[in-house]
Amino acid sequence: MTQPKDFRGHTMKGDRLTVQGLGITPRPTTPAHDLLLPSGVVANPSPEVASSRDSVASDDGSLEDGEAYTMLQGVRSMNKVLEGQVEALRLRLQVEERKHSEDKGKLTKAKDEVISSKETEIEDLKDSLVNREERIQVLARASEEKDRIIETKVGEIDELKKLVKQTEDYANKLHRQIGRIRDEKKALEGDSLYQEQNREISRLSEELALLKTRLAEMEIELKRALKIIEEQNSKIREMDLERGTIHDKFRQELEKV
Repeated sequence: MTQPKDFRGHTMKGDRLTVQGLGITPRPTTPAHDLLLPSGVVANPSPEVASSRDSVASDDGSLEDGEAYTMLQGVRSMNKVLEGQVEALRLRLQVEERKHSEDKGKLTKAKDEVISSKETEIEDLKDSLVNREERIQVLARASEEKDRIIETKVGEIDELKKLVKQTEDYANKLHRQIGRIRDEKKALEGDSLYQEQNREISRLSEELALLKTRLAEMEIELKRALKIIEEQNSKIREMDLERGTIHDKFRQELEKV
């Protein structure tokens, strides 16, 4: 790509608008058609300018005024080109600034969305952390309760172990007593007095059973007698009522007489 040049033929680098030179000086040895403007524009004088230059040259006998005028025209043309470049650069800067603002807005919006999302995630994490802390507290309380229950159960188990030991000791004691009583019973069974007492006990047991039977029969008879007495008493009460009624009637008859 061809780089633009100034009116002295120097290359203009990039977007940097610079004018190199020491000023407008007549250059008798430089033809007018060799002067270049930016973007390769040649500053050629118009026919009117050329005729004016020729007339001036013919009157004064010198080409210095015509060349100075041509150079002035070249500078003016270059200034117009530079003004166009400045305006184009200004427009380009405006477009780039607008694009930069749009990109900045999009980037800011994207960053805001990311920040909002991260803040939401942080809030969710805080809520999750709070829920976990509450759950840990619940589990800790449950663990403490279980520890207390286990401690209580351990105490109860110890008490039960003691009770079992006492029961075993008492059972062993009873077993020894039963063994001793059995031994005594065997010894008594071999004694004649014990045998006589045993027969007496059997006889008394039979008599007691007989008495219980007779007592039961007597209770039945007593219930029957009580029932008969109750019936007789009922009849007596009825007779008393009838007698009272007859007595009242008899008294009423006597009063009438």
